[in-house]
Order: sequence, then C-alpha cells, then structure tokens
Amino acid sequence: MCYENNSKEGDDFDHLVIQRFQKYARELSEILHTVPKEDIGLDEETIKDIKCLANLKTHTVSLKIKDPVVLSHDQPTILNSIPWSDETFTASNQQQQKRFFKEFKVKIDIANTVMKKYQSTDFKLIPDFQSCFMGRYYAIQINLKNVNRETLSLKVPLVIQHPFDSQ
Repeated sequence: MCYENNSKEGDDFDHLVIQRFQKYARELSEILHTVPKEDIGLDEETIKDIKCLANLKTHTVSLKIKDPVVLSHDQPTILNSIPWSDETFTASNQQQQKRFFKEFKVKIDIANTVMKKYQSTDFKLIPDFQSCFMGRYYAIQINLKNVNRETLSLKVPLVIQHPFDSQ
C-alpha cells in the first residue's frame, strides 16, 4: 500500500495514500453540501476514516547505506558481469512474450549508514510500530542504473525490532 514500485516520482505514502484521501475528502465534502448523509449510503465511521487518512502527516528521513555489495551465487561481483536470463510466458492476452531478468542479492550493513542531509552517522533506528495515532516504518530504496542512465527504483520494506531474548 505504501509503494507501487514503478520508478516514478510520487511513489510514496504521501502521494499514494494521503493525497488520494484528500481528494476523496474534498469530493465527499462537496457531495455532502448537496445531498443528505443518509442518501449517500456511507456510515459515519467511513466518513471519519476518510477524513483521518486525509489529515495524516509524514516525516521522511533519508539514509544512505555505504558500500553495498552485489552477490551472484553468494560471491561478490559487479552487476554488469551478471548475464541476462530469459523466459517465455503467456501474457493475459494469451500471446507468448519473452521476459529478460538478472538474479542477484544485495548485501548491506546498516552500520554503514549515513544520514544524507547532515552527513552524520550519529542516529538511532527505533523499532517500527503502528498504533491508531501514529506509526513508524522503514524501507530500503534500491536504485539501479542501466547503461542508458535510466534508473530502476525498488522500495523494499524493512522491519526493525528489539533483539529477541531467548531466555
């Protein structure tokens, strides 16, 4: 729900959730000025939920992870040296299509993280949580540039929790 992973501007919580519900709230407000609530078929809780989602606030802090390592078959490598693979599949229109892909892993060490705005390494990652009034969540954004200088951006959710005590 937080990302569409389409490498386009506006692929974030603000655009995909908050701005969308702000639009719904404006439309609902216009409708409620002309039509009685009872005639719309929405209960009071649904109206409140739309207004709540429209009034959410976010704060984003960008961190840069230094020295990521690309792995192929669990060995460090350069992304360009990984060969392309292909496969044929049947698309939804029943036509045969070919897909090209590369398989690799990215190894990162969160201890090698810098707060981009301040170039600072002095910060703490607080465990993620959600409640009715606020939430904290993390995602790693992986940007890959191809030889044409086009960027593929992929946002991967990250869960940070307190260390598990096995005793």
